[in-house]
Amino acid sequence: VPVGSKSLNQGDCFVLDAGKEIYTWFGDECSPFEKRKASEIAHNIVLNRYGHAHLVEDVDDEHEEFWTAMGGKGDIASASDYQEPAGTPEQKAPKMYIVSDDVDARIQITEVTNVSKESLDSDNVNLIDVGSHVYIWVGKGASHREQSQSMVIVNTHLKNFSREKNTKVVRLLEGQESRCKGFKTVMSQ
Repeated sequence: VPVGSKSLNQGDCFVLDAGKEIYTWFGDECSPFEKRKASEIAHNIVLNRYGHAHLVEDVDDEHEEFWTAMGGKGDIASASDYQEPAGTPEQKAPKMYIVSDDVDARIQITEVTNVSKESLDSDNVNLIDVGSHVYIWVGKGASHREQSQSMVIVNTHLKNFSREKNTKVVRLLEGQESRCKGFKTVMSQ
């Protein structure tokens, strides 16, 4: 995204590479998963500079060097006011699939017609595709193979429909649904 406060919004996390300083900025409404990923990205940038860069984590409104590098302070959009960039897939009616090991040790993908919380299968991995996002819901009884193959399946699915560059993939574990507002919204419809 372009460097500037207009690119920020309260629902996401951002990493700014300013050469010797690497900054992370966390919106007020971002998820813990987003914070972790932004921190990981920033940390990896610093490591790849072999001591020639410094990480400044979770900058606040008073951090002058950050705002100078951003071109000055400005209004930051709320999460609800944020507009996805052009080319982002439209939200569509959810489709749900269950990824399971069958008796012959093959991975099987079964479409579920009724997308609801009650349709989630705790013994398997469930994929919920809503267009702009694909949620990978890992049931407590899902096998290690189902878990690892689910990401491969989602990547292949997105590549086949040329959606790999603009569709967000969110993985969540059974029992941690409250951490993902988008998933809760989809499953409550």
